Amino acid sequence: MDKAEAVVDKRLFLECIGGISGDMCLGAFLDLGVEEGAFLEQLKTLPLGGWSLRRETQHRHHLQGTRVVVEAEEEGIHRHLSDIEALVEASGLSSKAKALSLEVFRRLAEAEGKVHGMAPEEVHFHEVGAVDALIDICGFVIAWESLGFPRIHCTPPPMGRGSIGAAHGVLPIPAPAVVDLLKGKPVRYEGEGERTTPTGAALLAVFAEFEPLPESAVLRTGYGLGQRDTADMPNLLRASLVEVQARQAALCQMETNIDDASPEMLSALADKLRMEGALDVWQIPCVMKKGRLGVCLGLLCEVERVAAISTFLFRESTALGLRLWRVERRVLSRTSVQVQTEYGPIRVKQSFLEGKFIQAKPEFDDCLVAAQKGDIPLAVVMVAAIKACGPRE
Repeated sequence: MDKAEAVVDKRLFLECIGGISGDMCLGAFLDLGVEEGAFLEQLKTLPLGGWSLRRETQHRHHLQGTRVVVEAEEEGIHRHLSDIEALVEASGLSSKAKALSLEVFRRLAEAEGKVHGMAPEEVHFHEVGAVDALIDICGFVIAWESLGFPRIHCTPPPMGRGSIGAAHGVLPIPAPAVVDLLKGKPVRYEGEGERTTPTGAALLAVFAEFEPLPESAVLRTGYGLGQRDTADMPNLLRASLVEVQARQAALCQMETNIDDASPEMLSALADKLRMEGALDVWQIPCVMKKGRLGVCLGLLCEVERVAAISTFLFRESTALGLRLWRVERRVLSRTSVQVQTEYGPIRVKQSFLEGKFIQAKPEFDDCLVAAQKGDIPLAVVMVAAIKACGPRE
């Protein structure tokens, strides 16, 4: 039997204390403990030349952190979105990392194009800026992947104030692209100078949830430092890898009665609700007004998902109202393992109470495939998987 780690819900919490930029994110990741050698090895698969990354330990307001400096040679080349896409696709990044990196670039090009009155495909990135953005955005995704792509929560970033020189002339702070990227998101109009860069804003807009973090235990923390040591606030980004405390997590139960939807629509709705973050979804037959047969649709979700799931339900179903209340949930610690049986490998979930093994549940789909392949009763495969799955040492 293979050993496996216990199932845990890890999240990444970004606190935009003094702002956020691509290099601040990289500094926070490296300070958090992302292995630098493997990180650089992946970055160097980008078909780019003439750049280097330097890591320094510095202080902001007497707080120690990591400052990352990306240095690139200026060659006078302007790259468009299609050029960036070709570079990323030609790299050695995983398919998921490529897709996520390009999603950020497309969102950034859309915002820049909108504020300058041009199509996203016409937006060009100056050579130094393009290289810097490639390292920052692809580096963010590489580091995030090394952590297992945990869900990202963030605090409202400070927008700063003043003006800044750019390729298009003098721009107000916050930059118009930053305002567009963070439209509809909670922000703080605080801080002198540029606090949130377009790259930092794009990363938050595409990947982060601007919602409270559930009750969690901090596992590791890293500080990414900005270029300037400003007097008004510490110019740093704090990244914390946390583990959500499932037994104490605040949950909400939601219900609505529906009498005008087909079984096919309700089944599809339940699947979509799980994709939206519902922990469990159920349907209970009921009799509604005028003797109509209906369904009481219920679900369980984390408190921070209530707003999003409520909006989804009103948009995707015929519900006119929702009932909701806080609930407490107690769960067993779990481990997912793969066991070897005479019918092939089967995944099994083990459950523990106060550290002691109490039950095993074979993965039904694995058992079904093995039973069909061997033309044997399903129950025989399930019993074999349970027998092969003893308590974890």
